[in-house]
Amino acid sequence: MLSSAFCPALGIINIGVSYLTWPVAIAQGFGVPDLPVPTDPFHRVKGIRDVASGLVLTDRGRRGTAYGVHGETAMLLVVNAGLWLLG
Repeated sequence: MLSSAFCPALGIINIGVSYLTWPVAIAQGFGVPDLPVPTDPFHRVKGIRDVASGLVLTDRGRRGTAYGVHGETAMLLVVNAGLWLLG
């Protein structure tokens, strides 16, 4: 039997893969405005984060591990955004 977290995890992984393979189309579908460069790092970072988040959900790991992984991801996104703005 599939766990209740498995189907949403697959959905999140699918979104992440979509950001990696069709970044502009999927971003527009979610309402993200066009970025200056279609291969902008934002799309890659978002895609990798979504795939990693989906994998964490399928892991059936401890709650503390999940919070740690998501906290680290959030921190890396803030650092990446800062670097992107400094640019």
